[in-house]
Amino acid sequence: MVFLLLAYYGENSMGNIGANKKQIQSISVLLIILSLVLAACDQDDDPEKKKSFTVGTVMSHPAANESFTSFKEEMTAREYIEGENVTYIEALSLDDLDKQFKVSELDLLYLTSGTFGDEVSGFAQAQALTAGKVPIVVVSASGDPVASGDAESIQLPGKNLTGVLLSSVDVKRFDLFEQMLPESAGNVAVIYNPDNAEVAEQLDQIQAIAEKSGLSLVLLPTLPYAPETTEEAFQTIPPDVGGVFLLKIWGTIPQWSQWAYDHKVPSSSDGYVNLAVPQAMMVYGPSFKDMAREAGRMAAYILDGTEPGHVPMEYAESMLIIDMAVVESIGLELSSNIVRQAREIRRSDLTVYATPAAPSTQAVVQTAGAGACAAKTTTMGGVNTICATAPCSDLQDGPGISYSEKSEVASCSSENLVGICAASAFDMYYYDGEAAILQIGCGFMKGVWSAAES
Repeated sequence: MVFLLLAYYGENSMGNIGANKKQIQSISVLLIILSLVLAACDQDDDPEKKKSFTVGTVMSHPAANESFTSFKEEMTAREYIEGENVTYIEALSLDDLDKQFKVSELDLLYLTSGTFGDEVSGFAQAQALTAGKVPIVVVSASGDPVASGDAESIQLPGKNLTGVLLSSVDVKRFDLFEQMLPESAGNVAVIYNPDNAEVAEQLDQIQAIAEKSGLSLVLLPTLPYAPETTEEAFQTIPPDVGGVFLLKIWGTIPQWSQWAYDHKVPSSSDGYVNLAVPQAMMVYGPSFKDMAREAGRMAAYILDGTEPGHVPMEYAESMLIIDMAVVESIGLELSSNIVRQAREIRRSDLTVYATPAAPSTQAVVQTAGAGACAAKTTTMGGVNTICATAPCSDLQDGPGISYSEKSEVASCSSENLVGICAASAFDMYYYDGEAAILQIGCGFMKGVWSAAES
C-alpha cells in the first residue's frame, strides 16, 4: 500500500512540485497513520507476547501443599507471574475446583498425586472433566502411564498429559537402612500397608536383603488411615526390636516416628523427604519441592506454546537424608561410606519432640478461655465444625485448609465434642467428623490428639 501511494502521488506531482505541497503533506499524514496500523498488527502477531493464563491445582496432601510455592517460584522465574499474567485457582478436590472455575476452561491443570490405571484416581476424573483437551502436568504420579493408555511413551507422551513420575525406591531405602543398623540389631519391624498393590513384591525383595544380612523381619500390617490398627501394632511390637521401617503408611508416619524416638530405636521414615519428621533417623526418597520445580518448568514450556505431548515425562530423583541428632541420641556410629551418600545431614533439636501430655477434654472451658473462635474448616478430609483457642484473626487460610463462618466466642463448649488437637500455635476442638481421620490430620500438624471421653 505504501508503494502504491508513493507511485500515485509521485506520478502526479513530478511536473509541478511546488503546486503539490498540500499533496506531499497528505502523503506524510497517510504514511504516519499507516505505520501506526502496521505496528498494531505486528504487536498482535508477536509470538513473544503472553496473554493471561489460568492454572488450576488440587491440594491433595501436606507435601503437595508445601511444595506448591516451589512450583510458583519456578513459574515466576520463567516470567509467569501471579497477578500479572497468570492466575492460580487452588482447591481441595477436582469437584471443588470445577465449582470455582470450570476445569474444561483452564489453560493448564496441575495435579499432585494419583495412580495411572486407577479408575477412581484423580487422573481419570481430570480427563473426564477436561475431555482430554486441557494440558495436564502431574507430579508424584505412580503406576505406568504407557500401560494405562495415558501416554504413548515416557519420552514422547503424545497426548495432553506430562509430568514427574515416581519410581519405587523402598527396597533401596531398606538396603541403606540395614547398613545403618548396629550389629546387635537382630530384627526389624516392618510396618506396612497390606492394601497397597506394590507392597507384596517389595516385601519379598526386602526379605531377601534381610536374610543376607542375618536379620529377621517382624511384619506388622497397619492401615495408614486407621489409627486403631496402629494402636494394635504398638502392643505387639517386640520389646527388643532393632529398627522400625515404615512402608506405605503415610498417614501414621508421625505416630510411628514418635514411638521409635521415645524407645530409642532407629527408624526410617516413609515417602517424600519433605514428610520426614525429625524423630526419624533417615529417609530416602524424592523431594516434592524438587518435583514441583520440574513441574513448573514443564508448565512454562506448555504455556509458551509447546504441546504437552511433546514434553518428555521424567522420573523423580531420590536422595538420602540422615538426622545426626537422632543417630547420636541412639548411640550409633555410621560408616563414612553411608554418610558420604547423604544429600543432606540434619541435626534436629530433639528437645522439642518429647511426647507432650494430651489435653483433658474435661477441662475444655478452662483451656480455651477468652478469645476463642468458632468456625468451619475445609480440608482434604472434608468440612468440620471447630473451636480454636485463639482470636479469629489468627485463623488464616493456608495450603490445604481454609476457614469460614468465623465468630468470636468467650470459650469453647465441651458439648458434643469429638476430640482435641493440641497444636503448637493453639488447640483445635472438633465437634463433628471421624475421629480416626481427624487424628491423622492432627499428626500432620505436629499436634497431639485426644479423643473425647465417652
